[in-house]
Amino acid sequence: MKYLFSGTMSVEKAETLISLTNIRSDAVIGCVIGYLCNGHSEALAIVGSGVDKGNFNKAMKKLNEVAEKIEKYKSIK
Repeated sequence: MKYLFSGTMSVEKAETLISLTNIRSDAVIGCVIGYLCNGHSEALAIVGSGVDKGNFNKAMKKLNEVAEKIEKYKSIK
């Protein structure tokens, strides 16, 4: 399931989510923040940061997996 969408997150939340992964590339982080926080389309975020589309997709897949785990945790009573 997809939990993360363009322009729906603060920079603070995005940075916290990224910190729970092994994503360390400044270019990939900038690309993801451009997409999640600034509302850029995937194409604009990728071109603007010079990141390979595959690396962007890999990062977003990992971030969605972490977001899913957080949502699952929050739903436990």
